[in-house]
Amino acid sequence: MNKQPITLSLELSQRDGTVSMSNRDGAESTKKVQTGSRGVDTVFPMISKIAEELSISPRSIELVAVSIGPGGFTGLRTSVAIAKMISFSTGATIVPIETAIVIVASSKTDKHLYYVLSGVKHDTFWLSKIHLENKEWCCSASLSCVAELEKCINEADGVFADSFAPEVLSSLCLNNDVPLFNSEPNAQALLRLGRELYNSGVSIDPLKVSPLYPREPEAVRMWKELHKK
Repeated sequence: MNKQPITLSLELSQRDGTVSMSNRDGAESTKKVQTGSRGVDTVFPMISKIAEELSISPRSIELVAVSIGPGGFTGLRTSVAIAKMISFSTGATIVPIETAIVIVASSKTDKHLYYVLSGVKHDTFWLSKIHLENKEWCCSASLSCVAELEKCINEADGVFADSFAPEVLSSLCLNNDVPLFNSEPNAQALLRLGRELYNSGVSIDPLKVSPLYPREPEAVRMWKELHKK
């Protein structure tokens, strides 16, 4: 059996975050963490706890899979910062993965094409089309609206959304006989996706890793407004 890279995955895009690790033998452990303003204070102790459980050193991490969004501003910022810190200190490879892919992979679905809604604001949202191509999940996404989704929803095997989804989404899915699922990404699915991509040669310069925001974060917009001359 081929030895696997010692891997850490960070799924902090939602209100309830998870962290997962695996050792060279493929043994895995996943724990819940906070993703709010004090999230960074809970993630590192949890990484140490899981590492001890799997009999590995945090300094031996070789791969970090990170969910890059769209999602909560603080959680994404925290996870990307931690991934970079670990990469710079241990030389670990970073594999960034769109949260929409993690959402679909976490559902353990057996179909081929899904839409994922995220970053909802007023009448617009980030619409990700997730489909299988050569046995790998692929993502194409852009800002969209209900009218645009209505044009293509019939091709989907399902739609994923969170509690912020437009009110009409439920009836739209029902009228088109398309299942509607709750978005529940988890670090275990992210870890396995990260290992698969790593083994196929996918990686990125740590300096280029950044969260995926569908639009300028509200905190940034407010800061700019506050500091206008």
